[in-house]
Amino acid sequence: MKRLYTLFPLILAALLAAATFWLEQFVSGEAQPRPSLDRHDPDAIVEGFRVQRFNLDGSPQFILTAERGLHYPDDDTADLVAPRLRFTGTDAIMDWSADAAHLSDQSRIVELTGRVVGTKHNKDGSAPQTLVTERLTVLTDDEIARTDAPLTMTQGISRVDGVGGEWDNLNGLLKLNQARATLAR
Repeated sequence: MKRLYTLFPLILAALLAAATFWLEQFVSGEAQPRPSLDRHDPDAIVEGFRVQRFNLDGSPQFILTAERGLHYPDDDTADLVAPRLRFTGTDAIMDWSADAAHLSDQSRIVELTGRVVGTKHNKDGSAPQTLVTERLTVLTDDEIARTDAPLTMTQGISRVDGVGGEWDNLNGLLKLNQARATLAR
């Protein structure tokens, strides 16, 4: 019996330590909720969104800005409000704007929707080229923009209408499907 009295403080201290450890685990689990991958909820909302990517030589390749950006952790995508995408790495600066955008693959694929307008500003002083459509997928690594929607491309008073096409900014090529053109002399 005397031995039980001497072990009682040690048993009580061990029980208190175990209860404290359990309580700390329980409370810290409640304080840090784990994100559910079953839901598509944003984990970050950014006002004044801006992303800039650089070429291997350190020069800027493109700048992507938006009024607002929402990032989703379940599929690592983002939705943008009023996006602006500017390619600066070639002889001509290419600007894209739209009502909304969806980013995937770490901003390598930008899906522009709403009123999409692309303007290519030529450094040689010639009239800028403008492309207008309702949806466009931009592959930022290759500086290629594609659509299957109706589009209109203008340069000065020349105009080309088509359904579907691809604009290669690096090579300066525009490929159109089902095109109809009015060209200035």
